[in-house]
Amino acid sequence: MKLLLLEDHEAIRETVIRYIHEINPTTIVLEANNVEDADQVIKNTKINYAICDLELTKGCNINPIEALYRERIPFMVYSSHVNKSLINELESKKVRCYVSKQSNMTEFKMGLEALFNGGKHYCPIVTETLKSKKVEENTGRLRLSNSERKVIELLSKGQTREEVAGLLHLELATINNHIFRARVANGSHNVSDLLRRYRFWTPE
Repeated sequence: MKLLLLEDHEAIRETVIRYIHEINPTTIVLEANNVEDADQVIKNTKINYAICDLELTKGCNINPIEALYRERIPFMVYSSHVNKSLINELESKKVRCYVSKQSNMTEFKMGLEALFNGGKHYCPIVTETLKSKKVEENTGRLRLSNSERKVIELLSKGQTREEVAGLLHLELATINNHIFRARVANGSHNVSDLLRRYRFWTPE
């Protein structure tokens, strides 16, 4: 049995591998600490399962999850990122097991056993987040046109609107229109909210 472990913290990788081998000592664990390496493993190796962190360096990245979903490889998410928008997105990709890194290792082991046995396991943090009636900040993925994306990308890097206009060779009024349309299309009350959501889904 081969398992892809996508995690960029060495200490966490070592702990996860120890738990995997407690359950199935013969598992071959293929390690990746970035999205590019994970993509290569998924393309070039027949793997049976995967365990993925979503936060590699910064932001949230579900690109490997989308590849696993396309290849029909059962996977478990083990990540600090937990919010309703993200859970819903992952459920659309058939996430089987989702354990927050804030949970104890008993929860992780239960998730691992469920993954290997074709079951489903969400830790209490994930379950409570799904059931919560509390209004949370929208963290859904932004819907942006190509022009809007260019503007938001530059703003997220600290450029002013005037600087963005100069870099893109556009009028300031055009930049303001792109920002306004992006806000309306995504239900964002202000530019700060747009940038927060953009940074969440766009790792460096």
